[in-house]
Amino acid sequence: MAATKLPNIDLLRPRVLGIDEHRFRSVRFFKNTETIAWQRIEPWMTTIVDLDTGQILGVVDGRDHTGVGGWLIRRPLE
Repeated sequence: MAATKLPNIDLLRPRVLGIDEHRFRSVRFFKNTETIAWQRIEPWMTTIVDLDTGQILGVVDGRDHTGVGGWLIRRPLE
């Protein structure tokens, strides 16, 4: 089995970020045990990459600004 050690992304200085959403499986329905109502679960993820190198920098849950914004806030400002 081969493994690649990924670099510490906080030490990288990407010039251009690429952000893309993708569905990683089909929609699921789950019954909420508290409300007894069925809930639709959308299995979306957003991937953040360095467009110069193609290095994946992060994968966050969801497909809106919340996950990406939280990921960006946790990165060093410099």
